Amino acid sequence: MMVARGFQTIAIPELKLEFVTLPAVSFDMVESNNPWPPNVGTHEWITYSNYVSGSDHTHWNDYYNIR
Repeated sequence: MMVARGFQTIAIPELKLEFVTLPAVSFDMVESNNPWPPNVGTHEWITYSNYVSGSDHTHWNDYYNIR
């Protein structure tokens, strides 16, 4: 089970080049600790859309403020 550690929106402003203007974009990113592979694991930033419904996993319930 991946464990989300943080959340951040990354915004890239509009970029004007000589012949074209690229629009501003933003990405919602989730910082996660993924325990796979066993005894190794990974620390990674993934997009929120992948966190919610990636092709290699499903998203269950979120639990927070556990006391």
